[in-house]
Amino acid sequence: GDASGAPGTGDFCVQAWVRSPDSEPTGGTYFHLWSQGTTGTGGQASGTGFVLKCLKNSGGLNWYPYSGDNNNQGIDHSLCTQKYGTWAHIAVGRDGGVWKLYINGELRDTGITDSDDKSDVYVTMGLGLSNTNEHFNPSPKLALVRFNTGFMPTVEMFKKIYRDELPL
Repeated sequence: GDASGAPGTGDFCVQAWVRSPDSEPTGGTYFHLWSQGTTGTGGQASGTGFVLKCLKNSGGLNWYPYSGDNNNQGIDHSLCTQKYGTWAHIAVGRDGGVWKLYINGELRDTGITDSDDKSDVYVTMGLGLSNTNEHFNPSPKLALVRFNTGFMPTVEMFKKIYRDELPL
């Protein structure tokens, strides 16, 4: 895989601590934790970009990756729910060509093989550039956002991160 500033076709991971709103937000439907795309469109509409986003519902925030080719990468977001009013460690990335999504150190779902070139390097965190009218209010709070290319941490590493950082 690539070990440059953009994931290209290699493994990568985006992870963050996210504090969800206390109750179901109003307004739009989505929140973009990470949008990697072009300067004009963000990751949602860029063929070599991607977005890590959540969909609000009555029970919490449903997390999933979404690529610029209008595909949720096979992640079932109903399996990846963060309850309202909680902090959670969210980690999403590609490992050996397979999308993986972790919440609090637990693998929640895997997605389809994805060999797309994710080479766009313009990054926004928190909202994103495309479809900003779809964002809900209030937005989740973010802490300790991390991005790495060239590898996806193991489940043991995610569990350790969760255990070590939870008291913070």
